[in-house]
Amino acid sequence: MTLTYQLRNLAHSLNRAITVDDVVTQAYEHLAVVFRGQAVMLSTANEGRAWVSGHRGLPSEFIKKVHGSHLKDNTPMAAVLRGRAMFFHDRSQLFMAYPEAPDDGYHAWALLPLRGGRKTVGACCLSFDNSRLFTDAEKTVLMLMADQLGSAMERVFICEKQHALAESVQRSLLPRTLPAQPSVVVSARYLPAALDSGVGGDWYDVLDLGMGRTGVVVGDVEGHDVRSAVVMGQVRSAILAYAAESHDPAAILDRMNGLLSSLDIDRMVTCCVAFLDPSDGTVEIALAGHPKPLIRGPDSLVTHLEADTGPPLGCEPDGGYRNYETRISPDSLLFLYTDGLWDGQSPDVMTAARALFASAGSRAGNRCPEEVADLLARRLPATRKHSDDVVLLLAWYSGPGPDAVRVRRTAIRRHDLRGVGEARRFTRSTLREWNLQELSDITELLVTEVVTNGLVHADSDVDLRLSLYGGRLRVEVRDSDAHPPVPSAISVSPEEMARAEHGRGMVIVDELASAWGTAPNGLGKTVWMELETVTSTAH
Repeated sequence: MTLTYQLRNLAHSLNRAITVDDVVTQAYEHLAVVFRGQAVMLSTANEGRAWVSGHRGLPSEFIKKVHGSHLKDNTPMAAVLRGRAMFFHDRSQLFMAYPEAPDDGYHAWALLPLRGGRKTVGACCLSFDNSRLFTDAEKTVLMLMADQLGSAMERVFICEKQHALAESVQRSLLPRTLPAQPSVVVSARYLPAALDSGVGGDWYDVLDLGMGRTGVVVGDVEGHDVRSAVVMGQVRSAILAYAAESHDPAAILDRMNGLLSSLDIDRMVTCCVAFLDPSDGTVEIALAGHPKPLIRGPDSLVTHLEADTGPPLGCEPDGGYRNYETRISPDSLLFLYTDGLWDGQSPDVMTAARALFASAGSRAGNRCPEEVADLLARRLPATRKHSDDVVLLLAWYSGPGPDAVRVRRTAIRRHDLRGVGEARRFTRSTLREWNLQELSDITELLVTEVVTNGLVHADSDVDLRLSLYGGRLRVEVRDSDAHPPVPSAISVSPEEMARAEHGRGMVIVDELASAWGTAPNGLGKTVWMELETVTSTAH
């Protein structure tokens, strides 16, 4: 095959690349393999430093030396990122020109600038395990191929920025915090679609209906673009307003349907609204084109809530939505979801959801919806094609009476480091009230670490919530930084260093807490921790 054919073949393959990893794969298959090389590395420049975007066949120690290296250093990578192509036929030639160059263990190199339009957007390094001379024809074709890689990289970067913007809009419209209610513990997850599928219009809400009642809402707007996210924001706001007027689920959907019909919004909207009365376990539900919620009882049996599904919102002027009532047992877990979790193999989304839900049993059974949500989220990639976003919402009903959830909450203002002391005093006072003084020292230490992280690194207000239920004490700390803390202090880039610094206190949390994790909420996150206790001492 001619080099011209390889050039056309690379161009065709890059048309399907949608991520940086895709571009790295094509660079390896069409440059390294075709020219009998053993390794490839793609890098970009930002803030005066070189950053490795991806590689194949290179040792990790070499990558660590290149990643984050200064462009003022006398290294071949710095020179290439400034727009200079270089070819070294053996090791002596490379290290004579660059004595301080990091050594990847290979014996010949082609270093090619990646150009997008008239500017250099990155660099490609090809490594060979034997000395070799590059012909003029090979050099010409390699540089043309590098230009194609540069155009693909620039397109991927633009696509990633657009997707990040759309996803940011989507997340900003989701609730940042979920209200705590007696006898009900709620956890939710929003999982965006893959980069090539755009952003969707899935959303969720948890409503404080007064008199101890809790409302849960999950919905989905048709489409995968910013328009879908905007419509979602309109629908969510309207539903919150109708719920505040004390309408029941069917009345909320009727009014929402009339509003969408009058606005002539060209997007189909599905929705599930359910109200839970913890005094007797009554669930009142209405559906608009949405799959039925599932319930896992204390016996671990998974069933669906009986309710007929009305038409999607905005499709028929008179939707005729109806309320359906059922009663659930204490220690039951309610599961609402969107159709993004359909695996493409089950007959319908509810069948896929039932199988997934039944398989995701946690150590605490139904009593820890956060743990169940994490299990469900981890299993999703194996059950769906990741072509649609998905919402998971779980609500555990503990039952009425002495086992009802007890909740205390306080807020710390942004940059108020004295608030850490206030958080400790709040924690100590609450545990004294609940007769849990034996947990005070450990809990205060956990609160200190995570609240400090939120104030120092998230640069936001911080909410602290303590909950007592089901034989466990739960600590939740919310801030506006979406990056999860990592219990590690080792890093190779400024971004990773900041993340590791944020999570340094999580080493202590990991050691002391019975269980812990992080959950995204709107633009930020919740760090939660749990300690086992004896419920009889708290009454």
